[in-house]
Amino acid sequence: MRTTWGMEGAEALSAQFEALGNQVATKIGNDVMEQSAELLARRWRVVAPMNPQVRAKTWTLASGERRSRLYGHGRDLIRIGKVRARNEHAVVWKTTTSDAFWLYIYEVGKFDQPARPTFRPATAAMKPLILSFQKEEFQARVASAAEQTVGKVTGGKAPNATGVRH
Repeated sequence: MRTTWGMEGAEALSAQFEALGNQVATKIGNDVMEQSAELLARRWRVVAPMNPQVRAKTWTLASGERRSRLYGHGRDLIRIGKVRARNEHAVVWKTTTSDAFWLYIYEVGKFDQPARPTFRPATAAMKPLILSFQKEEFQARVASAAEQTVGKVTGGKAPNATGVRH
């Protein structure tokens, strides 16, 4: 399931990012997006299906050898990771259930099993919180980076209205 969200005021932030330069903007974007993905992952871990018993699958090979595999609990399989963006100016992180196919089947169902959505409602509920977090964090970091840039250019002192340094 891929979800893309739009943020109000993103155009103004984009202009501020351009003023900071590509390297600083990418660092800020990467940090904030990673924190956002971790926020969503924490929520997913809370709502993930959990069976208190060990989830194991056991089978017997034609040779008679018995094998088994532990599938783990849903909360243990939630991962975040950086994704290569299609756009060179985008920073993309993902929150995923890794290789846990059974969590996908649990979420969307299949022909003989009804869907029991847990991650989609959790994601929808977290959307306003994550967007407000991102907006506040972007604004704070852009302001901080702009202050550092002004400090480097003016020797640590901001010029007054006449352009004279104090």
